[in-house]
Amino acid sequence: MSTQPSQRSLASRILTGTRGALGVIALLMPRIGARLFRIDADGPAIVMGRLFGIRNIALAAGLLRRELTAVRRVSGPFLLVNTLIDLADAGVFVAGGLRAQIGRPAATLGTALALTGAALSAAGFVSLPAAGGDR
Repeated sequence: MSTQPSQRSLASRILTGTRGALGVIALLMPRIGARLFRIDADGPAIVMGRLFGIRNIALAAGLLRRELTAVRRVSGPFLLVNTLIDLADAGVFVAGGLRAQIGRPAATLGTALALTGAALSAAGFVSLPAAGGDR
């Protein structure tokens, strides 16, 4: 293994911070998160918001792993899972907006955030070295 510390890409740092912040807000202050997305903050929305928060905190914690800056073979699958989760989220927001289950502002904001997360995850993946340095 290389003795030089590897640097996390800017995309990975932004993704980690954003996931962590959204996760903490959704878990600890779900009504604020619901208002941010212009979703009615009633019982089921609060529970689902907290689940969303837990998921994002877990993903942010995974992004903080030191070995995530290693190589694609090690870190790539986790970043690809992040990308797929965000793409699925975008699809859910689009479908919810089209079915009028959520308002257009919530659908637009949610889709934009999810696609941004997917792009950041993909950029983090691309920035990883393809192979180990001294193997």
